[in-house]
Amino acid sequence: ELRMARSAPESSAAIGRGEFDFVYSNHIFAPANAPAGYRVFAQPKEEAIRAEVVTLENSAIHTLKDLQGLEVGFPSPAAFVGYAVPMNALLQTGVDVKPVFAGNQEGIMGQLKAGRVVAAGVNSQVMRDYAHRENLKYRVLWRSEEYQNLPLAAHPRVPAAIMAAVRQAVVGMDKDSEGRKILESAAALIKQKPPYGFVAADDKEYDNYRDYYKNTLVKGL
Repeated sequence: ELRMARSAPESSAAIGRGEFDFVYSNHIFAPANAPAGYRVFAQPKEEAIRAEVVTLENSAIHTLKDLQGLEVGFPSPAAFVGYAVPMNALLQTGVDVKPVFAGNQEGIMGQLKAGRVVAAGVNSQVMRDYAHRENLKYRVLWRSEEYQNLPLAAHPRVPAAIMAAVRQAVVGMDKDSEGRKILESAAALIKQKPPYGFVAADDKEYDNYRDYYKNTLVKGL
């Protein structure tokens, strides 16, 4: 059964409580959620993701230090590359900003476009696609290292044989006629370009998420 929480923070908390058998989320690596023990078994057949701090192309903001004391937008406190990673970069630079949360990626990008915030922390892929769709010109002030894309993971209570069967089905979707139709129709909704589908993955590919949480200056994650 598909289950959705009302917000990203509620979804993250449910992951920490182990309420889902399978998840498609990088919140499994947060310190509060890691004890649930979710096991990575696949990831999208897409490029890795990066965090960015962006501003409009015609903005007077040119460096992170120019943001000192200003309102900066973020999707939500639960967004890894949209909040945790860029906020850590700001703190490491000694820049104190006033966070404004919009609830999701599209929301904060809309606020940036409307000029309600001078800059925003974003997922680089989502920002690129949004800007292309909305004909929005923007400038990148800072960009993070690469992080593997959102993983598919199973709770420890899921038998290994079941997890393996689900992995086989998911990884084979792009080669199955019905699976391909599902992937293509979903991609059409969000104007996603090929390649479609998933590849097998494991926990070791996500070690830099864990390294981030060991060293971050952001409180309350």
